[in-house]
Amino acid sequence: TGHLWQGRFFSCALDERHLYAAVRYVEMNPVRSGLVPAAQDYPWCSAKAHLTGARDPLLSGHCFLRDTVQDWAKYLGEDQDREAADSVIKATKIGRPCGNEDFVKRMEGLLNRRLTASPRGRPRKKEEK
Repeated sequence: TGHLWQGRFFSCALDERHLYAAVRYVEMNPVRSGLVPAAQDYPWCSAKAHLTGARDPLLSGHCFLRDTVQDWAKYLGEDQDREAADSVIKATKIGRPCGNEDFVKRMEGLLNRRLTASPRGRPRKKEEK
């Protein structure tokens, strides 16, 4: 909640599990915040378009989620994957990809850079003998 341009823009690469959790989390934000009783009642949410198939000029073309989520109402009504949602929130704050270990390793390989956190502090000096 808050102003549309309040704070900075947050984003991160997501694996499939975390993508579905993030979409559900965002679609349900107005409900959790007490702004509306149902996600489709919030005018700045894509839930109505997904639930009814109504065209929304703010949405770009066909969303692949419509092909994979057969019942949008059921999808939104499912319990939030709290662990996945928390992981997405954390990853967006630190700017790292959010996914399982294989996903992050694949991203590291594609980008040819380390994406996991390094241990804190300076490396210990090796003892001379």
